[in-house]
Amino acid sequence: MTWAAGFALLRRLWWSVPMAGLLIGLLLTRARADDLEATLKAERTAWSVEIAKAEQLRTAAETRFAVQQTTALATFADRLANREPIILRSTDTVRTYAQTAAGRAARLPADRVLGIDALDAELFAGDPPVPAEAKKPCTATPMRRQPDGNANSADAEGSLRDARADLALCDVRRGLAVDAWPH
Repeated sequence: MTWAAGFALLRRLWWSVPMAGLLIGLLLTRARADDLEATLKAERTAWSVEIAKAEQLRTAAETRFAVQQTTALATFADRLANREPIILRSTDTVRTYAQTAAGRAARLPADRVLGIDALDAELFAGDPPVPAEAKKPCTATPMRRQPDGNANSADAEGSLRDARADLALCDVRRGLAVDAWPH
């Protein structure tokens, strides 16, 4: 075959070269698309499993909340039922005491206060004791000052740090009081 014959054949079949390139490109793209499709399927499967786990956790949390709510309501109803006779007796005590001359007085005598304390003790007898640390009042630390009575920025920063510590301690005390509350 001569050069002229080869060029003539190429001129007649020139379109086959780009077509072969496109075919090779198509085959490579198809392989890459299959790989991407497999990756997406794997990710979709993993996410489906995670979504199912999250749904299961949500259902478990809802069930746990329903049980806690039912238990709390039952506990509250039981405690209220146990206190009702005490409350009625204390109401009757107040009414009968108010009808006496001492009950109509402007100041309460000591025996009246002791009676209220006894009723309170009976009313809250079933409750766990509140820790002594929880009963301490929350107090703010006074502003730091120089000996001459003035305050500078270091004093202000120190006072802010003290206030944060006071708030943290107060939060700890509140937490103790909340933890002592019956569940």
